[in-house]
Amino acid sequence: MKPAKPSKGTVTTTLRIPAELYEALREAAFRLRRSQNELIAEAVEDKLRDLGFLKAEHGGDGGMA
Repeated sequence: MKPAKPSKGTVTTTLRIPAELYEALREAAFRLRRSQNELIAEAVEDKLRDLGFLKAEHGGDGGMA
């Protein structure tokens, strides 16, 4: 069986983070019943918006749900 291809408009990348941050991410994803990918994408989107690299979108989650 072939691995699923990313949906249109997505990119696969490698991320290195401290072990403590990874463990917190794993626990959050498990407890919130969300994927680690969702949480990372949401956090990156929020941070980039705060820094002014993304425009604020009204009335939604920016397509991250």
